[in-house]
Amino acid sequence: MTLTLELAPELEAKLKELVAQTGQDATAFVTSAVEEKLRAPTGTQATNGAHRPSLEEFEAALDEFSAGTESLPLLAPAATTRAGIYGDHD
Repeated sequence: MTLTLELAPELEAKLKELVAQTGQDATAFVTSAVEEKLRAPTGTQATNGAHRPSLEEFEAALDEFSAGTESLPLLAPAATTRAGIYGDHD
């Protein structure tokens, strides 16, 4: 399939910049981007166009985020109960 795209000047400039960074020609770069988009499982694209991580990616990010926190003190039970949180309220 052959496509002709009309790109806004800003988008064209960004495309040229990314093409130069990757060393690909524009056709190969755009083809690769379309293939990547089509390979993404349904539901992995957020409504704002950002990448929505898979469950495995999300869990890996949580593991990375929590690395080294094993020595942090636990919350006292009073900090995790309704009575402990709202004890000064009627």
